[in-house]
Amino acid sequence: MIYNCKVLELDKFDEYSGFFYIKGYKLYCFISYCNIKLTPLENYQVELDLEYFDTPKPTLSNKPEGFTRCNSNTFEYELTGLLTNGKLLLPQMEFDCQDVIYEYPDFYEKKVSFIVDRISISFI
Repeated sequence: MIYNCKVLELDKFDEYSGFFYIKGYKLYCFISYCNIKLTPLENYQVELDLEYFDTPKPTLSNKPEGFTRCNSNTFEYELTGLLTNGKLLLPQMEFDCQDVIYEYPDFYEKKVSFIVDRISISFI
């Protein structure tokens, strides 16, 4: 899915990361693809992907849908949303999670939380 994104701040020490504002979420992301020079406070079109080294284990959640929490000093995020049709749905945002629903079919159509290693952003 393609989103409009505002570059809030690029990391001063790592040219491959920064803070971005997308659909009401302030996200610290790893830049996986960018063929343009980024300018803070400018808007761009992007795609987002969840990255994890092992398939994350979802847990049933009572947190509000759309809950995101970045673990400090890392790219790691805890996400909460509805797991359905191979996607994790957050208000105004969705992520492909086909392998999660495949490994944990009991969580289909349920509100879950799980931890991902990072959210990657690709500039179009």
